[in-house]
Amino acid sequence: MIRLVQARCPSVRGGASLVARTAKCAVAFGVVLAVVFAGGCGQADLGRAGSPDAIAAALGRSTVVVGRPMNRAGRPIAYLALGGARGARLMAFDLERSTVLWTVKAPMTGRVVAGASVVTYADGGVLVARDGTTGAERWRSDVPAGEHLVGYAMDGDTVYFVARRGRELRGGEAEIVALDGSSGSVLWRRALGSANVAAPDARGGIVAVPNRSQFVSLMDGRTGEPLGQVLSKQQAVDFVRALPEGFFYGYGSDGFFLMSADTAVGVRSAPGYLHVPFPPFVRSVYHFDMYRPELMDYSAIDRNRVLWRAKVEGTRASFADGTVCVLDFRFFFGFDAASGTLRWAYNNPVVEAIGAAHTGAAIVFATADGDLGALDPRTGQRMYRFHLAGQGEIVTGATFDAEGYAPHGGDIGASASPSLADVLSSIVWDPDRRFFEVQTFAVDQLSRIPGRAVTAALLKMLSQEGMPPAIVNRAARALGERKDPEAVDLFVDAIRVHADYVTSSKAANLDVLARAVGALPATQAAEPLAAHLRLPETEPSTVVEIARALKTMRARETLPALRDYLTMYRADSTYEGDPSALWAVVDALAEMGGVAERELLLYLAEDQRTLPAVRQRAHHALTQTAPGSEGTTDRLGSKAPATDPSGAARAVSPARD
Repeated sequence: MIRLVQARCPSVRGGASLVARTAKCAVAFGVVLAVVFAGGCGQADLGRAGSPDAIAAALGRSTVVVGRPMNRAGRPIAYLALGGARGARLMAFDLERSTVLWTVKAPMTGRVVAGASVVTYADGGVLVARDGTTGAERWRSDVPAGEHLVGYAMDGDTVYFVARRGRELRGGEAEIVALDGSSGSVLWRRALGSANVAAPDARGGIVAVPNRSQFVSLMDGRTGEPLGQVLSKQQAVDFVRALPEGFFYGYGSDGFFLMSADTAVGVRSAPGYLHVPFPPFVRSVYHFDMYRPELMDYSAIDRNRVLWRAKVEGTRASFADGTVCVLDFRFFFGFDAASGTLRWAYNNPVVEAIGAAHTGAAIVFATADGDLGALDPRTGQRMYRFHLAGQGEIVTGATFDAEGYAPHGGDIGASASPSLADVLSSIVWDPDRRFFEVQTFAVDQLSRIPGRAVTAALLKMLSQEGMPPAIVNRAARALGERKDPEAVDLFVDAIRVHADYVTSSKAANLDVLARAVGALPATQAAEPLAAHLRLPETEPSTVVEIARALKTMRARETLPALRDYLTMYRADSTYEGDPSALWAVVDALAEMGGVAERELLLYLAEDQRTLPAVRQRAHHALTQTAPGSEGTTDRLGSKAPATDPSGAARAVSPARD
């Protein structure tokens, strides 16, 4: 039977399998051919896709999964892939006791997965199992000749791996094999009927395998018996994830479903669909693409992804504590799952986190230089810290068998956790410009936090040498919008800074400062602002903002400085192309001035040496401020002269006397 499935095409990430790309491109045209096999064909054993009864029965076979580490001792363990001068090694580290359990030489081309008594990883085309207690090698199992390892998983002491051969689109084949974890012997193997398959995952005696980019097949973990398969109707599927709270499937950057009878056919309106409206800088990766064998090794995805856990109530799912965490290399962010707003942030100093996991009670992570840490997923507070001793030690990957682990102890220091504002500031000041998107996001978030300290931090960004223009612009916009009366003295101090070639100091973004104090308005800043009108380095564009701010403040004490500026430059040909600065000063004098200022403007309006544009502006300013005149606002914020019914300007001559 062939069904036409309406779907939205997810963006195709580089390196996706050929069949996955083909399916996703088909979705781009609005239709995917979903072939549902039932009896009498090569894939009959996969069961009827999208059957709620089949999925409910399959999941009903699952044994209870306890929220504890997989290993039999029940201890939270970090398995660290090490590099450096001493070569490739694997270390087991007890997080609760802060002790190294064992370290062995171990070349790896695939990430570690943990079982009850062994851990497994790939070494080329070979699966290697090591004793979880001692690190001693238990067995090696070669992938059959001509087949390529797609991925592997463990449930208890059973290892499941998927391998394929041939072309994915035509004529290819794949199989799933179950191995005894203690001996490596084959327990069962089953053909999957298509080479377009992904890595498996398993829990509670059930194995799940994504296939043909839109299905997830379920099998009995003890026998390989097919139990059913789900159909993702509105988006492609590139991962399945087994957690104590259930199976989840989805497309790594588009959201995912709790697997249940209600999502046997996955549509986004289902109560088991989960998705977060992240801000644009987040590269949302809910899980890696399991169709890509190369991603079974530790990669950049381990350093840039979403860390989440779910709360399950029947067939409904929501994010645990209403929070999801985003790891962006060195930075951790906690977001409100419903709105996508920032709740907390953590900046790991200098070194990137090469891997992290959500244990349900903590965010545990390891850094490239050997730091192990944990954060409270609700608040971002540091809960644990330990540094591995050793010179030149490099951690290249980490797997955590630490389900339910809530750390206590470790060297977390006596100081209180920094505030959100302090963390965001530290991100902005980070000299590593690779994280430009994160830094601009941090400025935007910082600007939303009230308080004098934040205003000081934003002011500092204006004057910092080498600060990217985009960050300066965001800080400038934030300062103009904050209207923080408690920080007026900070603005005044910043305005008092003048350029000095001896000390290499310079005034910082005076136009921004002028707009900010004018918006308050802060009259204490008037005279320091006016002082810049007498300095030759003050840019005309800045003069515009200063004059406007002084006019808004009604700062009559600054009239002498305004008069001086206008008389000094009113005939300067430099302003012929853009007389905006002189116009703004004219408007300020006309608005605030008295008889002396009107006499000056009248003189300039009639003196042929004055630039024509300035003469005209002076005339207009006198006209609009004459007693009884009414006018409209022009483009600089001043009123244009009123007009008579015929449209001609109605001139009002100022009294000369």
